[in-house]
Amino acid sequence: LMVKVALPLPAEAGSVMPIFDQVFADIGDAQAVENDLSTFSAHVTHMMTFLDACGPRTLVMLDELFGSTDPEQGAALGRALIQWMVARGAFVMVTTHLSELKDACAEHNALQSASVGFDVERLEPTYRLRCGVPGSSHAIAVARRLGMPGALLDDATRLLGTASVERERMLTRLDGVFAAVEADRDRSRADGGIDQPDRTEPGHATRFTRQRAQARGGRRQGLLSHAGGGRGSLSRSRRS
Repeated sequence: LMVKVALPLPAEAGSVMPIFDQVFADIGDAQAVENDLSTFSAHVTHMMTFLDACGPRTLVMLDELFGSTDPEQGAALGRALIQWMVARGAFVMVTTHLSELKDACAEHNALQSASVGFDVERLEPTYRLRCGVPGSSHAIAVARRLGMPGALLDDATRLLGTASVERERMLTRLDGVFAAVEADRDRSRADGGIDQPDRTEPGHATRFTRQRAQARGGRRQGLLSHAGGGRGSLSRSRRS
């Protein structure tokens, strides 16, 4: 949309942008008591208005895809929907907190994950986009910073299970690596130096997500199956 109205883009020199004939979005909460629509029903009803129109020159943006229903069913439905649209040539951008939906990027070559850095201490996003790596939702960490009782949060951590806790720890460590690289880059620019190659390039991050998904993947066979401010984003692989 910015390209069409000739606005400057926050992109590297040499970047190529596609031009879309149609742009569809499902954002916000359209529940309506008068029409007997829950949040989930409202989103499905809205998406049905443009599903058949998805094609090679279509951009579809879906915010918190199926986040208003059962997480397991919502993630499975979200994967199927993304696969359906990508198969028709559409470019798709999705934001989500659902771990199962984030994991889709590691097992489907047409998808790539991305996340936005988040400063847990300040409780605010860094607005640094990190392509190729999922992000943590930081739910327990943020709740702790906001003063929720520690004993309650310890119980929540135990209820998460070992695999989920380890996943969050790895994502947090990876987030720290990105933050350090970004700080080094900022210092280099401030000193008038030349940017160093990014040690956490998308390819490296993508390998991380795929290795993580493979370790957890036995129970996901048959699904399209890997996070900023905790939200991950999924997109078409036909990179321009």
